[in-house]
Amino acid sequence: MAIADNKPTSAVLPSLSVVVPTYQHAAFIEKCIQGILMQQTTFPVEVLIGEDESTDGTREICQRLAAEHPDRIRLFLRSRKDVLYIMGRPTGRANFLALLSEAQGKYIALCEGDDHWTDSLKLQKQVDALEADAQTMGCFTDAWNEHEGQRTAYLDGKYAAPPSAPWLQQRDMLLGQGVPTCTFLFRRDQLLPIPEVLQRSAVADSVLYVHLTRNGHLRFLPQRTAVRTMHAGGAHALSGRLHRTKVKEQVWPLLDEMTHGKYSGEIERMFDMLYASEWDSAVQGKDRPLLKHIWPEVAKRRERMGWSPARTALNWCEAWAPGIANAVHAVWR
Repeated sequence: MAIADNKPTSAVLPSLSVVVPTYQHAAFIEKCIQGILMQQTTFPVEVLIGEDESTDGTREICQRLAAEHPDRIRLFLRSRKDVLYIMGRPTGRANFLALLSEAQGKYIALCEGDDHWTDSLKLQKQVDALEADAQTMGCFTDAWNEHEGQRTAYLDGKYAAPPSAPWLQQRDMLLGQGVPTCTFLFRRDQLLPIPEVLQRSAVADSVLYVHLTRNGHLRFLPQRTAVRTMHAGGAHALSGRLHRTKVKEQVWPLLDEMTHGKYSGEIERMFDMLYASEWDSAVQGKDRPLLKHIWPEVAKRRERMGWSPARTALNWCEAWAPGIANAVHAVWR
């Protein structure tokens, strides 16, 4: 890893650090940084950019922005040889964890390089909310999802459910309360020590929320302050159902480990609902790889799922002998 020479010149320690991991974001990164620099605050803010050795010009844009704002931006130039692989895939996790370790502020805000903020008072409102309540460990808002120029609300009840209350507890976060990560702000002292499980988990945000709520709650402010850009190369790009299922299978036991089994029963019920939903969707979509992958789990849960012996046999055919399943369906029709 290399650190750019343009370190902030101010001797005043920041009250807030904005962490910006970026990779292959040439089309978005400047707008991201502009949204941060436009923030109106009563406290100093530092911007930590971790550039993960992009090949599309992102690095050069970051170097220019850091040179233009040496008092605000700290730029860290990463190497792809240091990338952390999780579930066999390269991730930006090493970059993200290194940025968290470099943050000096009392508070940390997150914004990946392909997202951006739209409200110039976002940070001030969130810090005010945390300053008013010592038990509030973090704060988030709603955001826009933007795909090909079209915007829809993140917390729309379809993409993600809106919070049922302004304050969210650890249980809410473990059970999957949606949070637009680009709106999230939290107390740095509650992060430390950084949990080791972040090096293993396929997702970082859920682990972070559960970790932070061990000593308090999160606050939801019902407004939209940011845009999540949905694009083919982004972290928010839609992946296949099989991969999303494997991610949940990897992450939920880690959350159970983090919380020392406190929510084991509820996590098991989450798996019941996951496999029932995925099975029905896979049968309807004739997704044989997904059917074969989850068959051992649904077979173990067949009584809880209300499957008779005949239905269990037919469902086995759906996964492993689709010709027989199709013939049975034809007779039934």
